[in-house]
Amino acid sequence: MPRYEGYEIRRSMKMRWPWPYPTRSEIVGTLLVAGFLVMALLGPLIFQNADRKSNAGFDPSWDCTSPGYGEPVCIKRPAKTEE
Repeated sequence: MPRYEGYEIRRSMKMRWPWPYPTRSEIVGTLLVAGFLVMALLGPLIFQNADRKSNAGFDPSWDCTSPGYGEPVCIKRPAKTEE
């Protein structure tokens, strides 16, 4: 029989898994951590303009934009005139 590093290799020997099988709580914990990481990484990409879409508490006749720093800049739309 062939030898490998001092051990005899037999066809009847089965390979044993080197780690114990994961328990249900380990699987659930892993899925929760993976879900949290996905939310932490994709959340800012999905909601990056959430603060800029608001109208800063004014009525719809105002256009508000956020310059990226400081307070939003709001301009009142001119009244529509029918001609």
